[in-house]
Amino acid sequence: MTLVWGVGLTLETTLRFWFTWHWPIERYLVVSPIIGYVIYGGLLAWTFWFRGRLVQRQGATDPSSDGLPG
Repeated sequence: MTLVWGVGLTLETTLRFWFTWHWPIERYLVVSPIIGYVIYGGLLAWTFWFRGRLVQRQGATDPSSDGLPG
């Protein structure tokens, strides 16, 4: 999970850096928040999907490794 978040946040930083150097300031200021929402939303959706998959793999009745019920 940490690897996916690290890659996603590195991608966001790389995109913002590229946009900063290649686009006019006005366009960057409009698009920059959208990039953040898309990247964070995608990472959050992936995290919930991945967590659900882990819970299914363990079984709904077994407590997870963090002590919380499935």
